[in-house]
Amino acid sequence: MRKGLALDYSAPADERAQWQLERPLDRALAPLARALALKTSLSETPEGAEEACVLAIERARDAKNPAIRRDYLAKCVDRLSPLDLVPPPAGPDAPDRAGAQLAARRRTSLWAEIARVAWAGRLDDVVRAAAPFVAAADWHPAVDPEMVIAQAEIAYLEVEACTAALARDGLTVAAPLVPTPAAVDARGVREPAAGEAVLQTVLCDALARGMARALAAGQPWLAINGATLAWNTFLPLMLRGRCVGCRAIAAARIIYAALPRLPAPALLACATHFASC
Repeated sequence: MRKGLALDYSAPADERAQWQLERPLDRALAPLARALALKTSLSETPEGAEEACVLAIERARDAKNPAIRRDYLAKCVDRLSPLDLVPPPAGPDAPDRAGAQLAARRRTSLWAEIARVAWAGRLDDVVRAAAPFVAAADWHPAVDPEMVIAQAEIAYLEVEACTAALARDGLTVAAPLVPTPAAVDARGVREPAAGEAVLQTVLCDALARGMARALAAGQPWLAINGATLAWNTFLPLMLRGRCVGCRAIAAARIIYAALPRLPAPALLACATHFASC
């Protein structure tokens, strides 16, 4: 990592303009180097809540015991959730874009990594606590498409987490006829999904949001992944027969709402899947 950061290189002008950085690759290398230093050094100490969470996430990643992993990640959620949000730049021409972008990217990446490490241990409650903070950041694709892709990926993890929470209570996915959104705090951050009605609603919203974010980032393959996830998630509902037909229609309506901008082959494939039901 140190060698990479010490490397003297000149980035192309268009890349420097896109990221508003003289060394665009440092946006990925610098956080990794700091995480490695915190993890391996006996003398390095975290500076502030964000760095404490970086270290806790690395320890959670290495933890073999699910209870220890949960403890590390829960502490991260407790440390980060009360902090003020760090909004991304409003657009490519926003003033002081570079500084604001790096700060917002650092915060969004922390929440996204909490969700990823949590789901690797199937800790669906931690995923449901972290995912709303990833979704709350208003990332513009022209500012940072990587963060928009991360938002799509975490939306899909939230779908999986809601499905797991429903299954643990002996419930199956069934698109709500009357949506019950999760409460939103004063900052505009959604509360973690809990309770059958809210879980069903958030699950459907996350599917549509993930595909929309994938398309906004210009990643049709990621949107197709979302359509596949939708198909797999709602397949048990589709196979239960006409008695739940209205719920199947509600599910299809939510999914179709996110599909119009998909490439024609993907749209045709999704339509064929649902028509076959």
